[in-house]
Amino acid sequence: MQALFYLLMPRILSVLDFYNLITFNTSWSYLLQRRNKLYAVRLPNIEYSFLDAKQQLKDLIALNPGLKNLFNDGLIVSGIYSITSDRRHKKI
Repeated sequence: MQALFYLLMPRILSVLDFYNLITFNTSWSYLLQRRNKLYAVRLPNIEYSFLDAKQQLKDLIALNPGLKNLFNDGLIVSGIYSITSDRRHKKI
């Protein structure tokens, strides 16, 4: 079995009155199955996050500037490779 997939997945997360987080994830995936093994490659895997900070989060960051590093926009570009093996034991 061989398969090729394209994935585009937007998400919106709203956390009370602190922030809205908008994320996009897109990737190409290729799957190959031989005997009892499944090989998967996801290249490229691109994730982007946009943070829309509301006033309560801005006030909290003003009180604790270290939080600024935790709440920001981000871009991740990666490649993922995996092997899954099915080893079934024979009954005696």
